[in-house]
Amino acid sequence: MPETLNTDKRVEIYLPEITSVLVVADLHLFVLPRLGVPSRLQFHNVTADKLQALEALYADVVVFNGDTFDTSIQTNINATLTRAVEVLERLRAMKEVGHFKRLIFISGNHDRLSVLEMLRNLIPELEIEIADRVVLGDNIVEIKHGDDIVQPPIGEDRAKELYERALKENPVRAALMAGVGRLISLFYGQIAYAGNIVIGGWVNKTRLIPRAWKARVITLDDEMITYAQKSGFQWSAFGHTHTPNIVSKYANPGSFGMGPGRKEFFAVRIDSESVTLVDIKTRRSYSSGESFRR
Repeated sequence: MPETLNTDKRVEIYLPEITSVLVVADLHLFVLPRLGVPSRLQFHNVTADKLQALEALYADVVVFNGDTFDTSIQTNINATLTRAVEVLERLRAMKEVGHFKRLIFISGNHDRLSVLEMLRNLIPELEIEIADRVVLGDNIVEIKHGDDIVQPPIGEDRAKELYERALKENPVRAALMAGVGRLISLFYGQIAYAGNIVIGGWVNKTRLIPRAWKARVITLDDEMITYAQKSGFQWSAFGHTHTPNIVSKYANPGSFGMGPGRKEFFAVRIDSESVTLVDIKTRRSYSSGESFRR
């Protein structure tokens, strides 16, 4: 039987036996806030269609590995959760016809455990399990979002650092920054959407920008790969970078359902014999011994 452990205020699910596990990540479901527009009329991507690609796959356990919801775009989580019922109903239908037996949501930097707890309460009979990390077998596979390994180069902490530096160097400039910051906060959802999803997605996938420059604005998987190769686990399955990849001891399904110019649907499949990266649209599987480039 699985165990749920609370280690240093972090929740971990331990699965002693590895059967078949499917890992997807970074759906970034959101409702885009607009001033003066009721939430029911606001643009959103919280639809069951986001899960249609998953219906081609079967597994004993399905894991949503962090940032299923994006609370940086919509801070009013209730506006998103109200629409999430449609997504959960699709998952319940998939479970009833045998696509999976268990459903686990892992927290990310955009959807903490408190958000996932609210999600779990929407349809209790779906029996959603929530955690910060899932461990398979005796140090065989570690599944977590990965934001504890590498922080986004641009985020609230970085913005605070820049503000404090400006305050020390030039109080007038800092005052101007504060005024601009208040103005930006009124439209932060649109800015977060443009930065995190649209611009960030393009920067991630283009080959026109050197990696050293990319590292200044988006999260790359270099540190995660190093972490995985030095960890005590045979494999690590992470999310967070939005980049599908599989190399020795490291697998990442990338951002599920997003990609500039085309939709990408990748999943990491884990069973007792192998870990592979699956392109759901083409049905092709990649192993760590193959060269994987989109």
